[in-house]
Amino acid sequence: MVEAAVTADNTCDTKPLRVGLDIGSTTVKAVVLDQTDSLDAVLFSDYRRHHANVRATVAGLLEDIHKELEARGRGDEPIRLAITGSGGLALADNLHVPFVQEVIAETRAIDEEYPQADVIIELGGEDAKITYLKPTPEQRMNGSCAGGTGAFIDQMATLLDTDAAGLNDMAKHYETLYPIASRCGVFAKTDLQPLINDGAAKPDLAASIFTAVATQTIAGLASGRPIHGTVIFLGGPLFFMSELREAFHRALEGKVDEFIVPTDAHLYVAFGSALLAGEPDQLEEGQHFEARTCADILKSLEDLKNLPANTPTMPPLFPTEADREAFNNRHHREHVHIGTLDGAQGPHFLGIDAGSLEGWFAPDTYHYTSGSADLAVMKQAVAKQKALLAKAWESRSEAAKVKTPYEALTLASIIEKETGLATDRHLVSSVFNNRLSIGMPLQTDPTVIYGLGEKFSGNITRKDLQTPTPYNTYVIPALPPTPIAAPTWASIEAAVNPADTRFLYFVSKGDGSSHFSQSLAEHNRAVRQFILNRPKTQKKAKPKEPQPTKETARSITPV
Repeated sequence: MVEAAVTADNTCDTKPLRVGLDIGSTTVKAVVLDQTDSLDAVLFSDYRRHHANVRATVAGLLEDIHKELEARGRGDEPIRLAITGSGGLALADNLHVPFVQEVIAETRAIDEEYPQADVIIELGGEDAKITYLKPTPEQRMNGSCAGGTGAFIDQMATLLDTDAAGLNDMAKHYETLYPIASRCGVFAKTDLQPLINDGAAKPDLAASIFTAVATQTIAGLASGRPIHGTVIFLGGPLFFMSELREAFHRALEGKVDEFIVPTDAHLYVAFGSALLAGEPDQLEEGQHFEARTCADILKSLEDLKNLPANTPTMPPLFPTEADREAFNNRHHREHVHIGTLDGAQGPHFLGIDAGSLEGWFAPDTYHYTSGSADLAVMKQAVAKQKALLAKAWESRSEAAKVKTPYEALTLASIIEKETGLATDRHLVSSVFNNRLSIGMPLQTDPTVIYGLGEKFSGNITRKDLQTPTPYNTYVIPALPPTPIAAPTWASIEAAVNPADTRFLYFVSKGDGSSHFSQSLAEHNRAVRQFILNRPKTQKKAKPKEPQPTKETARSITPV
C-alpha cells in the first residue's frame, strides 16, 4: 500500500514533454524540456535561419525533435507545444497550438533563471527590444525600420567584405571610433562609405558599427528612462558577437551594476515558451489545448500546404467564367492592327521615347540658310556628336573604366564642367576613371548642382552634398544617369583615354590649373597650400568644381 501511494505521487508530479518554438523574422529557435525547468538539461535545442521559408524550417526542426525522441524510445509520447515570436502567430493558429507573446515568454524564462534581473536588452534579426522588469514589465520595441538590428549588422558587414562573425573579429582590434548613423541602413552607408574610401582601418569601422547599434538601441528605445541594475543580454546578435556586447558596456559604463549573458541567450524566448506550454493556467483564459504526438503535429504541418492563405485577398476580377469570356470577346474586337504607313489614311499618332537629349548636341558652329527649321539644326548637332562619340569609342584605351559609349559621354560632360585647360583634361579623366575602378564616389560638385536644379542657391552647402538625388555623386558611388552638359571633342577623347596615373584627388590652384594627388594626406596639404593659405589681399579665383572629397568641399567657400 505504501509503495502504491508513492508511485501515485510520482505520477502526479511527472511533467509532460514541452516544446517551445520561437519564430522570428530571420530565425527559428526550438527548445524541448523534459522533467527539469532548466536550459542546462534540455532534450533538444537548435537555432536555424529560415530564409523566409518558415513552414519548411519548422518542419525540419520537428522532424529532428521526433528523431531525437525516437532514439530515446519516446517517439510516441505526447508533447505540449507553444509558439512565440513575430512570425509565429499564423502558424500557431493553423496548427491549433497556443501562441505566447514574446514579452511573456521572455520574462517567464528570466524569472526562472535570473529573478534578480532589472532590464533585458534583446536584439533579433529585424527587431530590437528593451524590457524593463521592475516594478512592472514594460517592453519597448523598434518600429518598421530594421536599423540597429541583426539585419543592419549583416548589411554593414557586406560593405566591409565580410560577414557578422568577421565583423566581430575585426572590432577586437579597433583603436578609433567614428560616428555612424544606425537608424537607417541608407544613412549608415552614407557615413560608412566615405570612411572606407578614405582608407579608415576596418577594425575601427567594425567597432564603430557596433557602437552605432548600441547607441541606437539605448537612445531610440530607452527614450530617457534609465537603464540600471542587472542587465540581461538576449538574442542571437548579442549572444554570438562579443564586441557588440562590449559596445553596450561602453555606452552604459557607470550606470549598470552587472551585465549577464546567459549560456544560451539566443534560446531564451523559446525556453520561456516551452515553460509556458506546460503551464496551461498561464495561457490564454478560456482556451484548452490537448497534448499531441510529434508525428501528429508534423502531419498537421504537412496539411497546411493545401490550405488557402489566411491573408485577405481582393475580390475576383471576373465573378464567373462567362464574364471573363465576354470580356475577352469584346476586347478582341477592338485590338490594334499593326501595319505600315504606306497607303494609310486618317489621323496618325507617333510616340517617341528619346530619353534625355542632354549631352547629345555637339558644341560647334553650324551653317544654315534662312527659313531652316530649328529641328534640322538640332539633328545636325546630334549626328555630329554621335559620330565623334563613335570615333572616340573605337580608339579608347584599356585604362578607360566606362563600360558603354553613353557612359563615356556622361563622364566627358563632367570633365567638360571640371576644366577648360587642355593640359588638365586627361589628368582629370584619370582621377575619375581611377575612382570608378575601385568603386569610389566621384564626389564632383557639377553633378550635385545639376541634380539640385532650380533649388541650387549659387553656393554648394553641406546640406546639398548630403541631399540624395540621382546626380549626387557624393552619395551614389557611380556615374550619374545622364550627361550634365554638352561635352566637346576634347573632353570626349579625354574620357576614354585617361592619363596613366594613380591620382584620386585634385584641387584648383587658383590660376585655372589643378594640383593632382594620390593620397588624401597629400591632397589636404595641397588644399592648405592653394586655398586656405592664400594671402587675404590676393583675389581668390573661383574654386573649380568638384572638390573631390568632403574635406576639401568643406574647406572652400566659393566666391
